[in-house]
Amino acid sequence: CGSSPSEALAVGCKFDIINYSFQRPECFFPDIHDRYYAKASEHGPLRLYADAGYTTVLPADPEVYMRTERVWSEHRFHLIHCMYNFEIMHRSLMLGRPVVEKVTEWNHTMHCAKTGVLEEWEWEEKDTVIDMSFYRCVDL
Repeated sequence: CGSSPSEALAVGCKFDIINYSFQRPECFFPDIHDRYYAKASEHGPLRLYADAGYTTVLPADPEVYMRTERVWSEHRFHLIHCMYNFEIMHRSLMLGRPVVEKVTEWNHTMHCAKTGVLEEWEWEEKDTVIDMSFYRCVDL
């Protein structure tokens, strides 16, 4: 998907808000993405910030997100991201479809287990910096 939003869009990559990444369409599950994004928003607007001080909230607009290469978020976003990736990995395995490479990394799985279950967190804690990624698809 290249190394910039314009390159990714030019080759038909999809922007996944929850993974904050561009990826090939064959690795993207819009039904899962939309369900998790809606679920995250049930507890109030999902806030992504433009600064490390968490003072400037970005407009809740995918067009803005896909052109902002670094954002900060609350722990809620981090937890949603991890649960989302567990489901994507399982769906990919069941259907024999490729998945974004990051999902297959053991360190990412262990990080998500720690983030979701093994440590205490406050839902609204502002603790996450997210750099946009440009993932390739891999087979499981």
